Amino acid sequence: MHVIHVIRKPLSGGTLAENISAWGCGALHINGARIPTRDREAGQVSNRWPPNLILQHQPDCRGVDPLGNEWECAPQCPAADMDEQSGVRKSGAMDSYVPGGQYSTYGRMMARRTCNSSNEGTASRFFLQIWKP
Repeated sequence: MHVIHVIRKPLSGGTLAENISAWGCGALHINGARIPTRDREAGQVSNRWPPNLILQHQPDCRGVDPLGNEWECAPQCPAADMDEQSGVRKSGAMDSYVPGGQYSTYGRMMARRTCNSSNEGTASRFFLQIWKP
């Protein structure tokens, strides 16, 4: 298992552009790191927020379906270990409306409706799973 830390130096005042100029780092390409998912009920492809954990399967693990959503895992596989600990869970459908007007880190939020379908599976379904022979 490899542990990789992605760290950004805290803002030292001013703008993000000034911070990047001063330290040579500071921005992450969030949209480029989103995880593609398929809403099975709607048949649509969407993208999840980038993970804070990426699971790497063992070389002996084998993907069962072409989308890489199901695996036959070898012993000591991090994804299988996580699934064993979590077990199968069902998430509920969410249909909510936020009126907007609140402030967040990014400014004033707009009114929005969130609709997510329910699904069932183990905890590893929420993380990017990679396999390297």
